[in-house]
Amino acid sequence: MKFLSSIYWQEFQQKYGRKVSRINDLNIIYHPLRFGLCWGFVPSIEKKDLDQLDKIIKDAQENRAIYLKLEPYNELDWSGINKYKLNPSQNIHPLQSLILDLGQEEVKLLEKMKPKTRYNIRLAEKKGVKIEKNPNQSVNEFYKLNKETEIRDRAKFHSQKYYSDMFEILNHQYHRMDIYLAKYSGQYVAGAILYHDYENKTSYYLHGASSCEHKN
Repeated sequence: MKFLSSIYWQEFQQKYGRKVSRINDLNIIYHPLRFGLCWGFVPSIEKKDLDQLDKIIKDAQENRAIYLKLEPYNELDWSGINKYKLNPSQNIHPLQSLILDLGQEEVKLLEKMKPKTRYNIRLAEKKGVKIEKNPNQSVNEFYKLNKETEIRDRAKFHSQKYYSDMFEILNHQYHRMDIYLAKYSGQYVAGAILYHDYENKTSYYLHGASSCEHKN
């Protein structure tokens, strides 16, 4: 997800309250800890960026980061970096992305899906489920679903401010963020957040949530 190293993502992270340094085309996002310390996160790093590693390390030290987390945009060979201590860790973002060509006709897209998926889509249409794009209070409605998902899955997701700031900042002539909500019997039952990168003609599925009701 290359947009994570964009100036738009930098602006959003700063709006959310995190300090961000920018070295060439990379964002170093600092997550605060206690006692004035932090940890740094560099998303979408590539092979060419490894030449900037000394600058990145120096910036992290100046910002009192106790460690740096580097996530590659694609597979990288780290064997040549022996002057720093490297430890494998769990990824924050997915290691791989499924890329789907949305230029195809809807019939063709459905044909490539699993039979159960096609059935569920048609059942939802038959039952009257409607999809609304950016309805009133869309961030609040998505967050309500998000809290239900958080409790059900025993997970920890972002704050409401995180989604609000994202929705406010990530809207520009070159990109935008949209919230899609599925409605059934007057109630929102599921939601998804998509980020549209118009420059690269790519849309990213970022976040999803669903109600505990009407799961069928």
